[in-house]
Amino acid sequence: MKKSIVLFIVIAFIFAQSAGFADMKDFLTTSAIIKGGSLSVIVAKNEIKFPLEASLPESTLFGSGELTLTAIDATGTGNGWNLTVTNNGSDFVFGDNIIPNKNFKFSSSNIKIAKLTGKELDLMRGPKVQAFYKSPFSSPQKFIFADNRFGMGKYFINIPASAFTLDLPSRLVYYGASITPTINVNISSGP
Repeated sequence: MKKSIVLFIVIAFIFAQSAGFADMKDFLTTSAIIKGGSLSVIVAKNEIKFPLEASLPESTLFGSGELTLTAIDATGTGNGWNLTVTNNGSDFVFGDNIIPNKNFKFSSSNIKIAKLTGKELDLMRGPKVQAFYKSPFSSPQKFIFADNRFGMGKYFINIPASAFTLDLPSRLVYYGASITPTINVNISSGP
């Protein structure tokens, strides 16, 4: 048995020398370059509107339409990520009426996340909705996050229209119009 093992090693060495390898380590060494992708968010539908057809003084309107998107972490780093939502619009003015941009509010309730590919959802580490209620989003508002080593993959996110509200100023009565906020969703690295 020992003779056959020694003979096999000698034959392998001779073969490696005859194949042009200067050293046996060259015959056994391999290398690979692995490149990661990037973080991205793809907005499929952004149809949030606020109809003013039956608005009453000092009322709160709920949005209509829907906002759906896909968050993708193809980096391979496992650094986690955050999604933020921002209303980049200005105050809405029509006639003598002004609705300040800060009156647009966003709530994180009823947002649905589904894994398309990659790491499973984790109830504590994400991707997960960050809870808050009726927050102005004229500056970026973090609403979904994935901790380190989580959120690596592709995730579908459905934000219902009811997550968006608009507080109307007092004495505002206007019929037959709708307001469309400028909603932007961004993704950034880090938990």
